[in-house]
Amino acid sequence: MDAAEPRGIAPKGGCETASIRPVAKELALQYHCRRRTGTTMSVRVDKIDWEIIRILEKNGRAPNKEIAEQIGVSEGTVRNRIKKLTDHQFLRIRGLTNPNDRTDEALVYMGIKIAVNRNSMKISEAVSKLSCVKSVAVVTGRYDLLVEVYVEPYNIIKFLSTELAKIDSIVSVESFIALHCVNKFV
Repeated sequence: MDAAEPRGIAPKGGCETASIRPVAKELALQYHCRRRTGTTMSVRVDKIDWEIIRILEKNGRAPNKEIAEQIGVSEGTVRNRIKKLTDHQFLRIRGLTNPNDRTDEALVYMGIKIAVNRNSMKISEAVSKLSCVKSVAVVTGRYDLLVEVYVEPYNIIKFLSTELAKIDSIVSVESFIALHCVNKFV
């Protein structure tokens, strides 16, 4: 596999389990995602897809025609590849804001410890459905979950005491309010 190719990235959007295996001469990866509904999604991501993704990471509004010219394929190919990647929930294109310039909401990270022998995947799914939560990661180290919350500063305590408190198995929460962010968009 080429050293520049991303590894270990699994599709998002409701996947219960995901597996990745190399196919077709090491340049393409097959991503499998078993959804909670029991159906299996599969998307093959090759070198052209990664080139499109890299361009969109820099400029999510780049026109298909411009992307096609940069990588040497037709505009229709770019349009179809983007549709395939978004339909399979491998790629999401959206508008993001700089939290340093926002005064209405604060970016808060929360380290959460959960009770021993509890299903961290189920708990992370429950936390991800709360109103102000942007993302949840099951992590190694001091905490079991790392949660990213975007909330009005005066509602942090309300979020902790009403919404987060409803979830069983949470042992402790430590909050970190982001004072200044670099290269971070929410």
